[in-house]
Amino acid sequence: MDVRPQRIGGPRPSYPEELKREGVGGQATVEVIIDPSGYPEPGSIRVLTATRREFGEAAATVVAASCYSPGLRHGLPVRVRLRIPMRFWTTRS
Repeated sequence: MDVRPQRIGGPRPSYPEELKREGVGGQATVEVIIDPSGYPEPGSIRVLTATRREFGEAAATVVAASCYSPGLRHGLPVRVRLRIPMRFWTTRS
């Protein structure tokens, strides 16, 4: 692949409220296939790791609702499997 897909639009991750109140941070890694048009393929999203289930759910929701620049091989758009890490952190007030 010559050019990897890049996220170009979509919602911001929503921090799970209960974990935010508790001041709990964490991470999740999501795997997805981006089609040649730059959209996640339905059914391809998998949470690979998450420090808390809620972080995995939030990350998967954002990936599903986002759009990406397509991956390119020899100048042509192609399907690409991506692993997308997301970190969640907050400060308690």
